[in-house]
Amino acid sequence: YFPLTYRWHTRERKRFLIPFLLTDFLPVFVLGLSFGKTINIHYIIMIFLSFFAMFSIYEIGYIINDAITIRIEKDPVLRLTQNELDYFERKGLFIFGVRFSFLLLFCISLFLLTNDTMTCFLLCNIALLTTYFFHNYYRNNIRFITNTILNIGKYFIPLISIDFVFPLLSSIAYFIFFPFFRSLTYVLEKKTTANVNVFQIIFVLLFLAFLILLYSFIKLSFYEYSFYGLFSAYKIAVCLLQMKRK
Repeated sequence: YFPLTYRWHTRERKRFLIPFLLTDFLPVFVLGLSFGKTINIHYIIMIFLSFFAMFSIYEIGYIINDAITIRIEKDPVLRLTQNELDYFERKGLFIFGVRFSFLLLFCISLFLLTNDTMTCFLLCNIALLTTYFFHNYYRNNIRFITNTILNIGKYFIPLISIDFVFPLLSSIAYFIFFPFFRSLTYVLEKKTTANVNVFQIIFVLLFLAFLILLYSFIKLSFYEYSFYGLFSAYKIAVCLLQMKRK
């Protein structure tokens, strides 16, 4: 029923906090600071409300995939027990209703904090969920397109309520390192037998080298440079650990 609880329950429960912070929440938080915002209570509340609003809808896509889409898959990944699937049969519409209520509540709260219309933010979240419907229904190459749209939405939609005008260079770097990187990794995992961990390490190192070489031209904020370095170290460590286990 509540944002983040379904992700914690079905994905990476044992190490939920660090992957969630580094790959989902902190990228949004840090890019928001590149708008010239300062870290204060108002900014933190805005980011949290925006992110939780988006994620309350994004997780509906998870639920549909795990409880409905598995019925049409030949070899589905089962993340729910039979009792949980039976519970969804009885309470599914109510769960979705509660989550939409959270979205509206968060949008109203953001409106009161900013005095700006939340129409664009709300419509983008609806578009995100619609994309997830197509992503869950079509089990062909269209999923690579929908996966890219979902990654773009997940990383950019929460920022709409902060400032609709995205800084160009920061947005390009952010797009390459998160939505594009995740989507490309998804394609490689689905379509090739190559060692994806090696690819991810090379990609991260090339991206860092690119930022260092163009430091004089790409004026990103201190927060961005620091976070990209931290995330790169984390990503390389995870990939090396997975390679060692294999």
